[in-house]
Amino acid sequence: MKLLTDINTENDIDVDKQVMICSVDFSDNVEMYNALKNTANIESVFYNEEIVKYGIFDDNNTILWLVWYREGFVK
Repeated sequence: MKLLTDINTENDIDVDKQVMICSVDFSDNVEMYNALKNTANIESVFYNEEIVKYGIFDDNNTILWLVWYREGFVK
């Protein structure tokens, strides 16, 4: 997982207005990538609404992108 930040600590930071994006590279574990992707299928017994809401699957590179944010900030 890579974490890139650009935070100026000299200013007040309002965590309610922050968005965090990360990527998880599953190129070494394609089976796990496919298992997680299956949880985004509404017909799956393992369906996970949170993966659908916060995740983006990059099938070309077997990377799962995740975003975290305060509810109501992003509409």
